[in-house]
Amino acid sequence: MSREAHAGSCFGCRKWEFSVLFMALWDDPSPEARAANMAWGNRGWDDVYAAGIATGAYPCDIDPRRRPDGARREVALQFAPDVLERLRALKWGVDPNGLFRASWPLSW
Repeated sequence: MSREAHAGSCFGCRKWEFSVLFMALWDDPSPEARAANMAWGNRGWDDVYAAGIATGAYPCDIDPRRRPDGARREVALQFAPDVLERLRALKWGVDPNGLFRASWPLSW
């Protein structure tokens, strides 16, 4: 995947040397446990971005319901603006009624 040029590609993560995925798992159903674990994961992402080492994000790992403040930033790292607009036009041309809403970055 890294042999292809990034420019114009729909897959923007061609220069990755490693991947980081924060997974906060807990079995305590309390709102406090949820808040603490979500905060832990969010701090991890924020630390990665603050360090300036984030170069992309894989779209299926971006969840706007879990990280609404970070989702747009993560989409911007994944897709160049012209590529994102091209993909959105394609998505709406094929799916004008929004049946495939799971392709959320393209639905904005």
